[in-house]
Amino acid sequence: METEAERTSRLYAEAEAKRISEQIDDDLREERERLKKKKGDVKVSALYNYAPHILILRCKLLLLGQAESGKSTLQKQFQLMYKPTSMDQERASWTAVIYFNVAHSLKHILATLGRHS
Repeated sequence: METEAERTSRLYAEAEAKRISEQIDDDLREERERLKKKKGDVKVSALYNYAPHILILRCKLLLLGQAESGKSTLQKQFQLMYKPTSMDQERASWTAVIYFNVAHSLKHILATLGRHS
């Protein structure tokens, strides 16, 4: 049987959990709207625990650099770390490209060996 103090404590914890859940829903809604408005921007957003006593971290990252300096690679690494399932569809499309590159490289190696033999 629950005492009055336990009941009060439980109701407070439930109200706090509901408040946190609603805050998460609101933040996700806002984030979704921002992403719709800024399609194409490279953005990394890490949201940690929403409890008031825990740090909330949101990080926007703008990658600048010369061509072929690894900006896309870094973005893909972030995606793999924070949302690994985002690459599943893209992974299948790269199979043909990899096979083509291997065949092209082998053809180039064999042609070079043929000229030097």
